[in-house]
Amino acid sequence: LWGIGSLGAVALLGGAIGVRREMWMADPVNAARVSGLTRRSPRPCEKSFAGLGCDLLARPNHDGPPILLWGDSFAWALSPALAEYSRSTGTGVRLLFESSCPPLIGVVPGSRRAMSTPDLACQANLRSVQEQLSGGRVKVSALVLAARWHFYVPGDLSGEYRGMYDWGGSPIEGLRAMTRGLNATLDLAESVNVRVLIVGVPPA
Repeated sequence: LWGIGSLGAVALLGGAIGVRREMWMADPVNAARVSGLTRRSPRPCEKSFAGLGCDLLARPNHDGPPILLWGDSFAWALSPALAEYSRSTGTGVRLLFESSCPPLIGVVPGSRRAMSTPDLACQANLRSVQEQLSGGRVKVSALVLAARWHFYVPGDLSGEYRGMYDWGGSPIEGLRAMTRGLNATLDLAESVNVRVLIVGVPPA
């Protein structure tokens, strides 16, 4: 797995469902380092889905396509760790995030204003990403998907679960929505030959 795997996430390469868990986070020193990085103040970033976000470093020392860190507000919280990765390796990293909008193609959570309706702004943003990547308008070398995944399935103890909907506006059960959306996102990545890393919330 490429360098960012050291963040200790679950990696799914392309559309395959071959999963392996990195052991780097088993070391308390490394876990504390990642947790410390996520507590740094993230760099201000224009949440522009039209341009696939912003560069975490003003001048990344890399000419190739960047890694895209994409997700809900947890992606924003993780961005200092990815900025450090960019700084240490010279690899460009872009941040694209929207609060309560997980990177799941084809499904969206309920609206924050009315849980009985889908979040249409999130849907429009996800569709924009899908069109830009599939149409080749924007090139990335890899996707890092980061979200508070448990917010989007029933039983979330935080009380954040607002239901899930497909892009046609029909309700869909949370776990089924997660499976469908994640598979669609992985299919998108595979179609443009981009590797994927899925990041879970690090230890507190």
